[in-house]
Amino acid sequence: MCIRDRYQRRVRGTPSNGMEASRYTPDEIQSLVLGASPAISRESFTMQEHIYFHGIMEKRAGNFTLKASWHDRYFILATVLLRTSPDPRGETIRCTGIFYFEIQDGNPFSAASMRAPVQGYFDLAYYCNVKSRTGKDPEYRYLTLIRSPEHHEDVKELRVRALKTNRTACRMMNAFRDVCIEHIRQCNPTSSMYQRMFDGELFADVELRAESQMVSSVPPELVKYAANWLTRHTSPGGDGGADLLGYISKKLDWILDSGAGPDDLQCIQAAKSVTGLMAAAARSIFRQEEENQEQYANHFKILQGLQEYQVRQLVELAVFTQGEAGERDRSISHFTDWIRNSNTVAEMQARIDDKLPRFASSERYMQLDEFWAAKLRQERSGCFDSLPSLCGLLTPSLQMVAAMQLCTTPVQKVRLWAEAIVEAISLINAQFFTSDPLNQTGAEATNAVGGPDIPSLVLFLTCTNECRELYVEAKLARLFCLDNYGEDAKEFGCVPGGLYNDIAEQYAFQAEKRSIDHAHYLLWVEDTLRIVADTSLTPKHCPAQPSTQTKEELEADLVENLPEGCRPEELLIAEHSLTKPCEGGETDEGGLLTLVASCSEQDDDGCELGPGSPKIEEETPETELDLPCPSPMVEEDEQEHTNSKLRNKE
Repeated sequence: MCIRDRYQRRVRGTPSNGMEASRYTPDEIQSLVLGASPAISRESFTMQEHIYFHGIMEKRAGNFTLKASWHDRYFILATVLLRTSPDPRGETIRCTGIFYFEIQDGNPFSAASMRAPVQGYFDLAYYCNVKSRTGKDPEYRYLTLIRSPEHHEDVKELRVRALKTNRTACRMMNAFRDVCIEHIRQCNPTSSMYQRMFDGELFADVELRAESQMVSSVPPELVKYAANWLTRHTSPGGDGGADLLGYISKKLDWILDSGAGPDDLQCIQAAKSVTGLMAAAARSIFRQEEENQEQYANHFKILQGLQEYQVRQLVELAVFTQGEAGERDRSISHFTDWIRNSNTVAEMQARIDDKLPRFASSERYMQLDEFWAAKLRQERSGCFDSLPSLCGLLTPSLQMVAAMQLCTTPVQKVRLWAEAIVEAISLINAQFFTSDPLNQTGAEATNAVGGPDIPSLVLFLTCTNECRELYVEAKLARLFCLDNYGEDAKEFGCVPGGLYNDIAEQYAFQAEKRSIDHAHYLLWVEDTLRIVADTSLTPKHCPAQPSTQTKEELEADLVENLPEGCRPEELLIAEHSLTKPCEGGETDEGGLLTLVASCSEQDDDGCELGPGSPKIEEETPETELDLPCPSPMVEEDEQEHTNSKLRNKE
């Protein structure tokens, strides 16, 4: 069975998320839209309709074989309910697609334009992507709605363009592309299948897979296609005509064989050079418009539905692989072991393991009495007062962090951490939105999570996740991570030929639109863990244990051990002081019976005690809340103020 047959079997067996008309053909859906009674027009779209985009763009007209013709059309992307029969009780189906209308009298908002019937409809269930394509006129930018491989011959192609010098038209086309891709991922079976293939680590069941790494669900034939693409292209710098895959493999072998750790400059240079070359390969595959080799024609059609971050993951799967018989194993587990066995990383991880449980159990150390947690508790009084309730709210983010240990490529680890922070911010801000039914848009509260709250949020995610060796995972992700601005390439002198800037889209879906800075997010976790390791924690006292001795027995024990010059009748014992220290001689509850030899002191009744008279005093315990906060993000003046309060209290 060929790859196309296996692929189509997967698609047919995949349920559609956004289209209920899966048993209807594209022609039948088209006839339902164009033959609706009354006719669909722009005027017929009411406020109840789910409209996601509307605007004017140039569309290439159909049925022109000799010369392409372009016309301005008004586009609306919306979800509608279509009746399959005139019977009022007949079946209705929900469809999400693009409607376009003719502009009458040159005025898109005239009465005639608003009443003009729909000219055409493109159902997004039959399209798997929207990509830029080159056109005949270099002064224009072109976008094409990519047809799904299984419907390549059944539906028409949609192509729009915008003049490069017209910034308004280009912004309109960019917005059209983004919203189309978002809804294609929801309602197209092929795109939904790709998300399960490449984004499985976002929804990984960590408990079930904790003992073994995640098995990639990406079809091996696609990985082989990426590996073949790398072998068909030469390495940078004319390295003896070696292919790109061989050049990258040699770099990785050198890293594993080096005695240095991940902080060595030469290792960093090699790792980031490899990352730049993989990024350049992923960008080229993503923008490739045709495949010259016939044996890869079906692979190429399937790859047209991938987003750029998915193509990048595909390239890394081809590089970080176990290899065939006789080849070296370059799977990600070997690089994890290489970092784990580094002296500096092992020592740092041990210090983190020693102190992290104390951080995770203390709300004060994680600064939950201020920043985002304080805002959340103020907004939802009584709902998030406990630490488990906050962990329950941020469970999706914590699971993403824990799944970093299951990833099979470095780019997946970077994406997981970035997505975990974005998801946490979204979950918290969702609690700040008003639920007033009269407010149709929803007004965001002024105390929503912002920049000052992020360090505290990162500290919480770092301390409460279940990733066994988060510092090791963060070091590996950082080693093979490039920033979005080319600064890493300049700092470490990476080899030419790679892609070292404008690569945010390779780390997360629509990263620029969602304001995701992957490299910055990754620095946060490493810096936070380093601060945790370097923080000096105040020793925690064990709780007091009540004494099992009676007052008379305790008096007898003390009389036997009286210092010289002390009389038994001067021994004072408080009833409430009958506690004894636990093992180690410390207590922080109740009190501690302490024998003190004093001269010319007075008892509680004002009577003077003789010289050397013993006195049992109750020491005031130092509770944990009285300890100075070792949190790395507390201001120096706040720390000094806390210490001053302690000195005054003493």
